[in-house]
Amino acid sequence: DLENGYKILKVYQFTEASVEAFNREWDSNIDKVLKDNPKGLVIDLRNNPGGFVDAVRYAAGEFLPKGTTVFQEEDKSGRRTEYKVNREGRLLDIPLVVIVNEGSASSSEIFAGAMQDNDRGEIVGTKTVGKGVEQKLIDLSDGSMLQIVFQKWLTPKGRNINKEESITPDHDVEDMEEQDKKALEVLINN
Repeated sequence: DLENGYKILKVYQFTEASVEAFNREWDSNIDKVLKDNPKGLVIDLRNNPGGFVDAVRYAAGEFLPKGTTVFQEEDKSGRRTEYKVNREGRLLDIPLVVIVNEGSASSSEIFAGAMQDNDRGEIVGTKTVGKGVEQKLIDLSDGSMLQIVFQKWLTPKGRNINKEESITPDHDVEDMEEQDKKALEVLINN
C-alpha cells in the first residue's frame, strides 16, 4: 500500500520454477491488488535481473490491449519477430508508473520499454543495465557451461536495449526514497 488508494507491486524477477508458475503467482498478486480497487499502481523493477520473456509478456499483457507489441526479437540476419499481447488484461485503464534502476536488466527492461513505447506508463529512476539479448546456456560434459547469445531484444518502437542505449527514465531520480516519492507524485498528477 502507498497512500490514498495507490498500490505498489515489487517484481523481484520474471521467473519462478516455470513460466506457468510465474503466471499463477502474478495472477494471485493482481487479484489482491484489484480487491482494493486502486487509483493507480507502481510496478517496482529495481534490481530485477530479468527472467522468462514469456513471463514478462504475460505481465505486460495486464496493462496493454490485446494485439499491442510488447517487444521484438532480431536474429543475426536482421529478421525481426514481434511479440504481442495475447490476452485480455485487467488493468488497462489504471494509471501506471514503473520504477527502474541500474540493477534492472533483461526482461525488466522489456517491460519498462513496452510501457514507455506504448505510452502506457511513465518510467521513474535511473538508466537500466542494457542487457537486451536472449541467450542459451548449454551444459558441457566436463561440468562447465557455454553461454550463447543468439538474438537481441528491441522495444516496440525498435530501440535496441544495450549498454549505450538502455532504458532511460522519463523522470531521472537517483535516491530510492525520492524515486518512491516521485512515482507517487506522477500517479497522483495523471
